[in-house]
Amino acid sequence: MIDPTPEEQAALKHAAAMAGEYLESLPATDLATFTVEQYLTLIEVAVTGYLDELARLQADDIPF
Repeated sequence: MIDPTPEEQAALKHAAAMAGEYLESLPATDLATFTVEQYLTLIEVAVTGYLDELARLQADDIPF
């Protein structure tokens, strides 16, 4: 991402926190030992966290 907006930066931090929570729920955090399902879930958690937070932040910007 080139020149992220403040909202994008905040959404990235939120996504990182969500991914961290998911990683803490696993017995091991070494990506090399992840199953395909665990890896895909990690990506899904991060992407969903980013998009949901970005949408929430942008909804606050609506001037009407």
